[in-house]
Amino acid sequence: TDEVLSDSKPTSSSAGTNIDRFRARVRVVESTFTESKSLQKDNFRICFHVLSQDHSLPDLVWNNDTRGDLKDALEMELKSIDSEIKLRGGIQNIAWNHEQFSVKYPSLEKEVRIGSVYMRLWLEASDSFIKTWDNPIRLFELLFRRLLCDFDQNVVVTNMCIRCLERLYSVHARKIGVFPDIAILLRYMKTTTNIETKH
Repeated sequence: TDEVLSDSKPTSSSAGTNIDRFRARVRVVESTFTESKSLQKDNFRICFHVLSQDHSLPDLVWNNDTRGDLKDALEMELKSIDSEIKLRGGIQNIAWNHEQFSVKYPSLEKEVRIGSVYMRLWLEASDSFIKTWDNPIRLFELLFRRLLCDFDQNVVVTNMCIRCLERLYSVHARKIGVFPDIAILLRYMKTTTNIETKH
């Protein structure tokens, strides 16, 4: 499910978020002796039901476009496997390395992403969701690093980072604690020519 849900594996900042909850819901219980066939069937039924639904969350975007991206990637992989089977004289002569298989999602390329967070959706999320974020310190560091990299190079990303930092800190101030690099941010904001960034 890693490749289905994201165009890259989630970072530590995604622990305890919707993707993990989704995985937990569809995970087959790993027990050599007690696992039942009915449990497996229920698991796959739930999995495919959830995959057929649209999701638009700060750490999970899944819709008709991403389903199409996945479908295209799987079809290309199947064509490649079929070619190898013909080339090598039978399916018994090949092995598929699923760990090397990954899916790119062109439909998500316009979404600004920091770690496992889609910033546009993060800014639209409720405070109750942000309160459940397990590692706000790590996300705060990622946001600040991205801000320094893109400052005045990409005004949209710059302002989104500032707004996300402000919102994250307002909810998780106690966990994040004192922000020693605030002087760097203030100096950057003082030198910028962008009005929105200054305010």
